[in-house]
Amino acid sequence: MIKIVHLMPGRMRLKLQALKGRPEIATQLHSHLTEVAGISRVDTNTLTGSLLLLYEPRALRSPDFLVSFSSALGKLFPDHIAPGRLRFSVKRLKGRPELARRIEERLSPIVGIEQVEIDPATGECCLLYDSHAVTSPEFIDALSHPLASLMPQLNLKEIASRLGLRR
Repeated sequence: MIKIVHLMPGRMRLKLQALKGRPEIATQLHSHLTEVAGISRVDTNTLTGSLLLLYEPRALRSPDFLVSFSSALGKLFPDHIAPGRLRFSVKRLKGRPELARRIEERLSPIVGIEQVEIDPATGECCLLYDSHAVTSPEFIDALSHPLASLMPQLNLKEIASRLGLRR
């Protein structure tokens, strides 16, 4: 549903299939996201389904920012995003039940993750989390190790650094 296309501190480009050809969604995204403290600019493109966010990198370290951002997106996509809940799809997990099970097992004990569910038939993931814990650098460190061994091409520390989450 939402794909991160480009990351750098203070700038993120997302692709949203639901945005393509839907100016009413673009208007609502702009309205909801500009209300989030820490986001300075929101640009949408309904031809490409692109959403550009300019934000204060330090804001991402704040649980309040994460809750506000999730709430803003949750108003439009309540089945996928809400404070403390994220539903997303990972193509690499589709048809790979053993990998999905191992990821669930390794992520479940991490402080800040309350529940992980992966449907290997579709690759759909549901993550319930504590907004305060997931904004800490310690959380990224705890998450990176178990995922690196299962999905070495995924570099969470690099992603976190690009987002501005690292100290």
